[in-house]
Amino acid sequence: MKTPAPPGPVDPNKITWQDIPQFPRVSYEIDVFWGTLERTLDHFGTMNVDLDPDYQREHVWTMDQRRAWLEYVLRGGEIGRTLVFACSNWNKFDCESPTWFFQLADGKQRLETVRMFMRGEIALWGGAPLLNGKRAPAEGLTKSQMGGQFRDILYSLKFRVVDAPTRLDALNLYLAMNTGGTAHSAEEIARVTALRDEELRLRAVAR
Repeated sequence: MKTPAPPGPVDPNKITWQDIPQFPRVSYEIDVFWGTLERTLDHFGTMNVDLDPDYQREHVWTMDQRRAWLEYVLRGGEIGRTLVFACSNWNKFDCESPTWFFQLADGKQRLETVRMFMRGEIALWGGAPLLNGKRAPAEGLTKSQMGGQFRDILYSLKFRVVDAPTRLDALNLYLAMNTGGTAHSAEEIARVTALRDEELRLRAVAR
């Protein structure tokens, strides 16, 4: 059987927005409070969720990276709160089908970081100045040490389930989400940190 020739060039004037391939559509979305995270994951477990599919990285975040992201979120940061799951057919819920899969496609590091914090395994703001003239202890503060000031229902992750009918769709989704942009180098972070430290020094001198 003769292999069809690849499509030739197209007049750019004849290409419309409808010709641009789109990401899989969102089938389901829910805000999951940190306090109910494990319960939600248990429920997802009944649907054979895979939190560590073979295309995911290992747990590569360092403890410093986990602390930095948690401190950012607990101060009101929004970036990185959405986790993306790829599902072969969310609307049918046929978990016993040999073609069924339900996988965490984006957010493995962040999910584990929140779980560790909720288990009391990560202490934050070690030695950092706080409001009202206070300073965190050098060893940092765990969730339980924050006492009544920490409320599980104030913080959440957004679980977004998207259609990915085949494994190829899931792999393409993962690659599309992880091949854009360039991560900051250590030198770039150090440069901005130095600018921040200089600003703090100038403020201290002005007092």
